[in-house]
Amino acid sequence: MKYAIITGATSGIGYETALNLASRKWNIGITYRNSEKGKSTIEKLKKESGNENIAGFLCDLKSFQSIKECTSKIAESFPYIDVLINNAGTWETKFTQTPDGIEEMFMVNFLAPVYLTKLLYPQLKKSGEARVINVSSAAHMMGKIVRTDPESRNNFKHIRAYGNSKLNLLLATKLLAREFAADKITINALHPGVVNTKLFDKFSGFLKWATRLMTISPEKGARTSIYLATEPKGGNVSGKYFAKSAIKKASSLAENTGNLVYIEGLLNKYLSNR
Repeated sequence: MKYAIITGATSGIGYETALNLASRKWNIGITYRNSEKGKSTIEKLKKESGNENIAGFLCDLKSFQSIKECTSKIAESFPYIDVLINNAGTWETKFTQTPDGIEEMFMVNFLAPVYLTKLLYPQLKKSGEARVINVSSAAHMMGKIVRTDPESRNNFKHIRAYGNSKLNLLLATKLLAREFAADKITINALHPGVVNTKLFDKFSGFLKWATRLMTISPEKGARTSIYLATEPKGGNVSGKYFAKSAIKKASSLAENTGNLVYIEGLLNKYLSNR
């Protein structure tokens, strides 16, 4: 029996991914911030997939405490985890801080998936051949390594800050691939395409209109996540960047192994003693 956890599955790519895996009769766990929406999503998934083995877990990825409480409940409910899909993400057009005082995209798109993965490590290890899938973005190519201002506090430009968060996630994926190698846990990142989801809802004017013109459906956007979760080849590599269900070359900054030391330092700074 397969067990999978998917963050951000109440709509968009996450929902389509959960529906596909549920239709394969997997045990599915989704995370949500809004209890009412989470419960209605679970009922919808059960009805559309014909699978009753779908559970929900309250989790606000803006909060370390909420993530810790969520992963504790997941560990109580799931004996092991075969696939963890860190799908949730956010794009804020203005500088916004979380309750923990951290820039929101830096937290939700980078720190949160790493923290959640590390807390679920015991359940992943029990699988014997687990897969972790991080939904990144081609926007990482707009990202930079700004060692003196990792949260973009001094010069906030939302496109660059979003790219930075996705670049950080790609580098963290490579770092964790090394860390997990001995435990038969693979971890890869992907670009789903420019997908018609709520990610761009906070855009305005021409930028919102232009973005919508380029988008693909959430169902198409979920294909690479599903590929990495289900296909044998998806479990044979680790630390790679995928798009359209194939390994792609990431930016030079993402491919620079020297930057792994920087990311390791960031993670130690923000996640130690949590």
